[in-house]
Amino acid sequence: MHLRVLVITLIFSALQSWAVESFSGFIVQNGSQRSLKTKTNQFVLTTENSDVRVQLLKLRSNDFISGIGHSLSTGIVRLDTIDFVGLSNFLGTWASSMGIFQVQDFSSLSLYSAGQVSKPKPASLNYSITPADGNSWGMFLTDTDRIYFSKLVVAESRASIRFFDTQTGAFKREVMLSKISK
Repeated sequence: MHLRVLVITLIFSALQSWAVESFSGFIVQNGSQRSLKTKTNQFVLTTENSDVRVQLLKLRSNDFISGIGHSLSTGIVRLDTIDFVGLSNFLGTWASSMGIFQVQDFSSLSLYSAGQVSKPKPASLNYSITPADGNSWGMFLTDTDRIYFSKLVVAESRASIRFFDTQTGAFKREVMLSKISK
């Protein structure tokens, strides 16, 4: 009897892990309910993970997410992880003490450095936003030479980026941003 229960449990676990799928698309917000709109479908999002639930509630319509989950039935996805986030309200042009940040899409931005009139060519950076605690998001910025880790907080017309040392985790500096345009 114990062997039969063990075999059934192993088969069920294998089938459940086999059904894991990658999901990505744009958030559609309806009150506290979040749906995921892909190119071909729209799925109601649910989760059993309290951390994922908190992250979902931080997202708004037109934000992009990529994660892992399970199709429960037609039109319903249980999201187990959120791996990547694209924040629609971070797109646009931002003024800061570092210069002008022009955020083109969910993975690249240009930085026009302050005080460098003789060098108008911007620095091109790639970035990736991931879930983090509280109202912030983890953000990794990369240029041709380095990786920068920061925490990003975005409101409608204000944002802040707190930079940390990638080796020690020590706080380095905070940059305040003011939105110029979408």
